[in-house]
Parts: sequence; C-alpha cells; structure tokens
Amino acid sequence: MGESPASTLTAALETAQNGAEENVLAFLAVLLESTVFVPVKNPFDPMLPKPQVFESTQNCELLELNFEGKQIVPIFSEEHLLNQWSEAKFSYTQLPFSRLLQRLQATTWVHLNPGAEFGKQLSPWELERLQQGREAFDEIVTELKENAEDALQITDYSRSAPPKLLSQLRVILESYPQVSEAFFIGTKSEQSDELAPILGLVCSDVRTIRKTELVKELQETVAPNFQSRELAVIDDLGEESSINRALFREANPFYVAQQSMKARSWWKTLLERFR
Repeated sequence: MGESPASTLTAALETAQNGAEENVLAFLAVLLESTVFVPVKNPFDPMLPKPQVFESTQNCELLELNFEGKQIVPIFSEEHLLNQWSEAKFSYTQLPFSRLLQRLQATTWVHLNPGAEFGKQLSPWELERLQQGREAFDEIVTELKENAEDALQITDYSRSAPPKLLSQLRVILESYPQVSEAFFIGTKSEQSDELAPILGLVCSDVRTIRKTELVKELQETVAPNFQSRELAVIDDLGEESSINRALFREANPFYVAQQSMKARSWWKTLLERFR
C-alpha cells in the first residue's frame, strides 16, 4: 500500500472542514494511505539536541491521554505540527495509519492534529469502520452528516459577560495564587439555544490547588446567569500535553494574576505557535 505525503493529509483535512461529501470521502481515502507522526511515552534524552525518532518496528508505547473519560491518542499529519503542540518535548514514531489502527484498543479515540488550526477527532466507531477500508466510507459519511447537527459553536463569553460577573470571578481567582490566567468561553450546539459555560485555567501547580473548593465557588457565582447549564472548569491549560488548548484558541484571558501582568500572556504566546 502506498503512502501519501503528510502535507497531502493536512490539505485534505482542511478541505474537508466544509463538510461536503466528496471532500470528506477524499480525506478518508488520504488518511488510510498516509503515514502519521505519533508521540510515544518513551522520554527523550535531554542531552540530545532533539527528541528521538523511533522506527515503526521498534517496541515503543504510544502516548495516550485521558480527557473527559476518553482515552485519546494524538497523531499528526506533519512533524512540525507535533513539535509545535508538544514544544518538541516528546519523542515520536512514524506509522502508516492503517498500522496504527491495528494497535488501538476498542475504546480508544484518535485526535488528528490537536492544537492546530484544523483537527479531527475520530471516535472508536469511526476507527472500527476505517479498519474495513473504503467499503465503510459511505457509512461513515452518513453518520458524520447526522452528527453535524450536534457540532459545537465556541464563543469567547468574556467579551459579552456581565462586567459584574467577571469582577466577581476575578475576586475569587485572586485567592488562588496557583492560577495565573483564566478564560471564559461558551459552547452551543445547533440543536440548543442555551450556552454552556466553560472556564479554563492556567495553573502553576494543579496538585496544590484547592480544586474542589475553587470549582464550587466558581459554579455558585456563575449559576444565576445560566438556567440549567452548570459551569465546567478545565484546569489543565498550563500542561504541555493538554488537548483542551484548542478550545480556547480564539479566547482572551479575562483574568491575569498581578505577578504576571507586566509579562506578555504566556498562554497567548503559546497559542500563536498554532496559528
């Protein structure tokens, strides 16, 4: 089986964003023929100038992240996208996507190009169908069309939130020195007019933060502004391997701790690497 250049996969993924059936079919075909870059758990030697590249035949354990109860394997269409996402701190291997499918557990998800401008999460159902080859393409496209109605719209809620609410949240966050920045976004599906609030935090040390207490304070403060949607709090935006960063790509921090006010926002600087 031939292997398409990685840049071809990147282009196919971008083109498929419009949801047109022919473009999605083309993306699936290119994906099955492509070789992808996959970060591995093996740490690289800091004495070397760059992370190691493992041969696909070597016995290395693929990096798998736990996010909202999902086990997700991040993969990349191009080497530089992997290095931007990981800040070049992960060793990696190159695998034909068809071979990667054989190494995944039945409940594992795959995220193609997390943190990049265009990405795609592949569910266990989609991955199982892809193992069947081109014969399953029509079934996948039909399912994606049905799911498109549930696609999320993401907005920077801090731009339209009541000033009093933002002030109240800032007062709370000032009591937690581990929090250096905070973002406030809202998500909404096409089948619902109600905004679901999500607050993202950049923390210097999540392990020492009084998380339960903090989340409770934030949720109680936000609750009067939302009828039936409870505030979700994401506290891993400061972690290098967080795949939540893509959710906040277009958001600006509504809170920056005083000690970092003079410095440029670390979070925004990092996000610029994905543009």
